[in-house]
Amino acid sequence: MKTKGMPVDKFIEMLDEITPDTMKNYQVSAWFQKEMCKILDMHNDRGTDYEDLSIEYLLCRLENEMNELREELDKENSLDQIIHECCDAANFLMMIAYKANQSSNNPLKLNL
Repeated sequence: MKTKGMPVDKFIEMLDEITPDTMKNYQVSAWFQKEMCKILDMHNDRGTDYEDLSIEYLLCRLENEMNELREELDKENSLDQIIHECCDAANFLMMIAYKANQSSNNPLKLNL
C-alpha cells in the first residue's frame, strides 16, 4: 500500500474502506507468509537456488508436496505437519510464479 505523499483525506478515506474481512485476510496472509518463510529458510540450507530449477521440476515437486499434504490431512492430530506441507506447496507455487514472471515480457516483471 503506497501512502507516501498521499493527502491525509485520501488516506483516511482509504482506511475507511478496509472492512473487518479485509483485515482478517491481511492478518491471515501475513501469518501464512511468515510460516512460508520459516519453511523456505529451513530448506535453503540445502544450497539449491530455485532460480536454477526448471518450472517442470518445480511442478513435479509441487505434486509431491500436494501428495504429502493429502497424507497429512488423513492423519489425526497433525496440525503442525499440515501447516508445514501447506507452506511447502505454497513455496513451490511462489517459485513457479516467480520464474514465470522473470521469463516473460511482463511489464510488471520483478526487479529483485
